[in-house]
Amino acid sequence: MKRIFAICLLAVAVALGAAAQNAGDVLNKTIAAYNNAKGISASYVVTSSQGSNSGKIDMKGNKFRIKSPDLMCWYDGTTQWAYSTSTGEVNVTEPTAEEMQMSNPYAALASMKSSCRVYKAYTQVPGFYTLKMVPKLKSSDIKQILLYVINGSYRISKAYFEMKDGNTFTTKISDYKVVTLSESTFAFDKSAVPAGTAVVDLR
Repeated sequence: MKRIFAICLLAVAVALGAAAQNAGDVLNKTIAAYNNAKGISASYVVTSSQGSNSGKIDMKGNKFRIKSPDLMCWYDGTTQWAYSTSTGEVNVTEPTAEEMQMSNPYAALASMKSSCRVYKAYTQVPGFYTLKMVPKLKSSDIKQILLYVINGSYRISKAYFEMKDGNTFTTKISDYKVVTLSESTFAFDKSAVPAGTAVVDLR
């Protein structure tokens, strides 16, 4: 009987500990874990109603580089260079904070914190903290974001975006490794695209 009582007390203590971990705490720890890593290399898969794309991504702060069979992208924190095999050209842009959230949830964590209201999602998945994020601005094209954060490591495993027009996007991150990355990693590498590729400045 004493043993059953002790087990019940332990279960209550664990439940209270989980409750104390509110959504804001989880988001702050996720941001801290990412920033403390300095540099990250991982695999990704993005799925939407238009299809899917997979490849490798290198990240550091709000900067990133993406390499996949049909897309290469460099973002230095301000300017983005995106090469697509379908267009055969490099487009140069300065993405908005909202566009950044969809292209790289990790790099946009800090802006998500300020631009969204953060809640504990109604449905929780074992092994994860699931956060629901709702944009504060009614003009946002995003209806809600669900972040699946791995218990303990505070690494994002998946981000789900539901748009106001009904479209959805899901980004899955795997093979997460902490690495050292130089600043040149995030600058456009002309040698990585076919010779003679047109560079179109859309800024």
